[in-house]
Amino acid sequence: GKLKRLFDNVAGRYAHLVDVAEERSKDLAFAREYYDLIRNVDENCTWISEKMQVVEDIAHNDPVNLRSKITKQAALSAEVSGREGITGDLLENLELMLEKEKFAASAEVAQEKLMTSWDALREALETKSRLLDEVDASLQVTRSLDELDSWSRRVEER
Repeated sequence: GKLKRLFDNVAGRYAHLVDVAEERSKDLAFAREYYDLIRNVDENCTWISEKMQVVEDIAHNDPVNLRSKITKQAALSAEVSGREGITGDLLENLELMLEKEKFAASAEVAQEKLMTSWDALREALETKSRLLDEVDASLQVTRSLDELDSWSRRVEER
């Protein structure tokens, strides 16, 4: 009797200890997953910030080397488009984190930061592309007008 009760008591405490250890292990795995996700979000936000700087550095109002600027802009747009899947996956994973109550507040902050910076980069790229296209079109019109003016002067001289 007494030995059996003592054995049952120890076995019960051991089972409880195993349950607590498993729960802590799950919590630790979840925390690691969360911090890995946040690290990846931060890395992506840094990448976005670097690309935003490149967009801002392309001077659209200076027609010098316009072809080179348009090419650089197109390459940057392609690079950003290629990164869309990564950003989408990160946003999706942050959304999943929001469903779990632990870390939800900071996941929401990270999600907002990523969405805002990603949208700002895409908008800046679209605006810069449009401005470069407008400058290019303007230069083409100017060249055409110069050619027309030159032609009309030659005709008048005859």
